Order: sequence, then structure tokens, then C-alpha cells
Amino acid sequence: QALEEAGVVALDLSGGSNESPQLSRYCIQPPSLPRRCLEPFARPLKDAVGIPVIIAGRIVSPEDAEGVLEAGSADFISLGRALIADPHWTLKALGEVSAPIRPCISCNVCFERLTLERDVACVQNPMVGTEFEELLRLEPQLAGQSPARGQRRRVLVIGAGVAGLEAARMAGGLGHIVEVWEKESQAGGQVPLAVAAPDKEDVAGVFTYRAQALSQLDVRARMGVVPNAGAIRAFAPDLVIVATGARPRRLALDLPIPVVQAWDVVRDATLLPAGAAVTIVGGGMVGIEAADLLAAHGCRVTVIETRDTLAPEMARNNRLEILERLKRQGVVLHTSTTIRGTAGGRLRLASSAGESEFAPGDAVVLAIGPEPERSVLAEVEASGAPFVLVGDCNRPGDFMTAIRDASMVGQALLLNGTGRQLNA
Repeated sequence: QALEEAGVVALDLSGGSNESPQLSRYCIQPPSLPRRCLEPFARPLKDAVGIPVIIAGRIVSPEDAEGVLEAGSADFISLGRALIADPHWTLKALGEVSAPIRPCISCNVCFERLTLERDVACVQNPMVGTEFEELLRLEPQLAGQSPARGQRRRVLVIGAGVAGLEAARMAGGLGHIVEVWEKESQAGGQVPLAVAAPDKEDVAGVFTYRAQALSQLDVRARMGVVPNAGAIRAFAPDLVIVATGARPRRLALDLPIPVVQAWDVVRDATLLPAGAAVTIVGGGMVGIEAADLLAAHGCRVTVIETRDTLAPEMARNNRLEILERLKRQGVVLHTSTTIRGTAGGRLRLASSAGESEFAPGDAVVLAIGPEPERSVLAEVEASGAPFVLVGDCNRPGDFMTAIRDASMVGQALLLNGTGRQLNA
């Protein structure tokens, strides 16, 4: 009220502060904070003044924004990360562009890179900050143009994960003849794994956006198809885009207890009984998310990581949130610790404190990273069709690298009209 009386014409409300990691999460919110998380704090201020109030705080979709306005909690909506994920958010929200919105998933990669004084990047928008961020490059189907005569290509995409769907979306949007083959009964790749951990529901947006976009295109998707050279030759592709993802890396451990993969545990924590003592080998993002789920399931969990930092690939606000939760749940975290082998049913460990032996408990969970899944490559090569690898089967990474990989193949198709040079 004092500010209003002094002549301030509007209040732009946010929360937290970037002066400390503990407060930063209220300013650049991780997905554990709910949508419209600052709305309850804005409403009393809105009621107390007569000047316009602007509010931020995990407002991701037009429905989020409209809900704040309808509730009378603010007069204007402030969008930050949502506009990095989709710079054309407002045009789409107002119906001026007929394409689905790329929803922000609150992964905070953009903010993390900003704090490290690097270029801002985005999982959903691989073209952010480049000359390719214009609408008709991000949504090529809106141009309503077909390739020049003789330049329309037959494109076969093998794999219906996020990378495969992005490649199909770009190629289909450019007017090429596109078909997607997926060996599983459902599309999505590793998305079910990514959304299984707590507070990760919004990550589904990397899939739903691309699935919605493909539904507006003349792209056929065939599930339950295991490609062979004959079938590929029969399709007669001008380009095969291989997007078969990755599989969890294995580690041979001579132990008398079950050794299971973290991917399986994240999908279903009940694979291990409540109360079990579990050792997780690997403290990357998958490892600590598995620890989070198992601890919530009632297991006693120990994490062993070779690096000196747990899950360094996560944005700090998101990482801080989960690490604090693991500590509250009593999860034991060992960093800078290497497994040298096994002896008598125990793990032989080496750390700065020296070598030791450790009883792993009732089960070991492996979270030591992925390796490319390229089993289909022999059939693709035998078909004689030109091909390119995208996503994790090219080089294991994350959703951001997979989507960027696939999008760049689409940009190449746009620039040269043919994919025959892509495998050079």
C-alpha cells in the first residue's frame, strides 16, 4: 500500500531469492512445487491494493494462467521458463497458431546453464537462442509447403521414443512421407521411466507435445514391429532414422543376492520388499531417483557413487530438493567410492579413507548408466538404405540431447531436401 501511495503502478510478484540454494527453489521452482505455487501468497496482496498485480510461479499451461485470473488472484501473468520452452506460447494459447504448446517441464536446465554463465538451453526447445527459433522452423508444418518436385523423400523412423517422434515430427512437418516403426506395443521409449519418480509428472510433456503434433500430420506409426532388412527394403526409404534408444549397462557381481537394474526398480519399486536393505551402485539421476522411491517404499538404502558429487547432471534446485529428501529418509550416501570387486558375498570398496569391505544387504540395484541399443543396425545396414543415428542409440545422454539430435536431422532435411548425405 505504501508503494501504491508512492506512485508505483504495478506489483510484479515472485518468491525466494537466488542468493542461496535453499531460497532459490522458490524463485526458480523445481517440479516438486505445485503449479501456481505462488498464488496463495499473491491473493492477499492483490486484495490489499488497487494497482495491477502480476504473478509468476510454475504457470505452465494456458489453463494454469486462466485459473489464476478467474480466481482473481492477479491481473496479469508473468511467464519465464514457459517462453523459453515455447517462444510462441502466447500465439498458441490465443488460438493464433494451430499447434500444441511445448510445455515447460521445470527441469531447470535453462537456469542451471545461466548460473554457470553458459548459453541458455532447453529440453523442449532445442533451437532456443539460435537463428532457427523462428516459428516455421520450430513448427515446419505451418508453412503449408511441400518439398520441391522430386525432393519429397520416404523417411522411415525406427523407434517411437522422444527422439524418434521428434525426427518424425520434423520430417512429416516438412511434407516428406514418414512412417514410424516401434517394436514395443506403445510409443514413449524411456518416458515411463522418467515420470515414475516423485514429482516428475510434467516430464511427460516431452512426449505429449510430440504425440499431439504427430496426430496433426500424415505420419503412420506402427507398433509391435521388429524391423528386418527385407521389410526395410520393401518400404524403400530414402532415409532411415534409427532412434532405438539405450539399455541399462550391466555389471557382473559375484554375489548371493539379487542384482537388479535401477530402470526396473524405478518403474516398480515393489520389485524389492519393503524393509529390505538395498545398495544402489551409481549415484546419478537414475540412481538417486531409485533411492528416493525405495526409501519411500520402506527400504533401507545405501548409494555408492564413484564421483565426488551425486547427480551432477541435474539442475541444482532440483538436485537439492531430492538430496534433502534422501537425507530425511535416512538414505546413506557414499561419494568418491569405487567398487573393486567382491569377496565372500561382500563388496570391496576403495575411497580416500582406504579399502574396505561392505555388506550390500538384501539386494543390489545397478544404476551405472546406459549404453546404446543398436541391435537393429545390422538389419538396417543389410537393407542398403542410407541411415542416421539419433538420440541415445547415437550417444547416450538425456532428453535434451536426444531431442536436439533429432531436430538437427530435421533441419538438415529442410536445408538440403534429401537425407543421402547425412550418413557421410
